[in-house]
Amino acid sequence: MNVKECMSKELATVKPTDTLTETAKHMKQKSIGSVLVLENGKLAGILTDRDIAIAVAAEGKNASSTFVQDVMRKNPKTVEASAGIEDALKIMEKEKIRRLPVVDQGKVVGILSSSDLASILKQQISQFIGLEEVYSHAGR
Repeated sequence: MNVKECMSKELATVKPTDTLTETAKHMKQKSIGSVLVLENGKLAGILTDRDIAIAVAAEGKNASSTFVQDVMRKNPKTVEASAGIEDALKIMEKEKIRRLPVVDQGKVVGILSSSDLASILKQQISQFIGLEEVYSHAGR
């Protein structure tokens, strides 16, 4: 199975010059935990709800006057849409990240999250259990 089959294609994006307040409102409205930061159509970074919480609550930054570019993780790791799920998992594990932007020929086409992977794993386990039950009944 490749990344393209599992990724979320609906992208939530912001600009580096958006404020944390604007971005947090956007994230709340969409019920999402991260946004991709695009500059001139290219991936410049990724920002998570955790990044915002740390910047504001732990570091005392003003959300209304702090820009995304000041808090985002710059030049995030990416994975090709044609790559296998195992490749994506290796990147996520090595980098200790839960969200991985997906690219196709350098263009961002989706995002792969740990919850996307959990859904796939759940489906595969269910299929395996179903097959196991079929074989166990067939042997009786």
